Amino acid sequence: MDWFFHQPHALTLLQILLDVLLILFLACLFFRRFRRDRNVEELTRSFGKIVEETQRIAAEFETNLQERRQLIQQFLAKLDQQLERAQLMSLKLEALQNQGPLPPPHGSPPQPRASQNDQILQLARKGMDATSIARHLQKPVGEVELVLKLQTITGKR
Repeated sequence: MDWFFHQPHALTLLQILLDVLLILFLACLFFRRFRRDRNVEELTRSFGKIVEETQRIAAEFETNLQERRQLIQQFLAKLDQQLERAQLMSLKLEALQNQGPLPPPHGSPPQPRASQNDQILQLARKGMDATSIARHLQKPVGEVELVLKLQTITGKR
């Protein structure tokens, strides 16, 4: 080893070798830091894109909310109109009820209940059954049967 240190070129060669190793080490450190900085840059760009996308979604959401608010207001306005119409109709119905019974739709005065019952009894005396009487007088079968049973019970038949 002494021989190596006494050679004038050997020390220069060793110095050059150590300098090259030191330069390589510094280059590795520099490139690592550069790559890390590049990663930070990429990360910053990614966050920027995320923020932009979030802002776009928020703007669309706000627009959607405004449209829904308008639709709800229109719907409520229509409901208010319908409610007013219903209240007016209710007042008209109450007024009609207070006026008394309405005339029959055909214009003929309604027959008293007694004469209707007499007609049922007359048709029964002629031999018609309850269904035929109901059809003839345009009355429910149950009503005709009730009148006939009541007349049978009271003995007026």
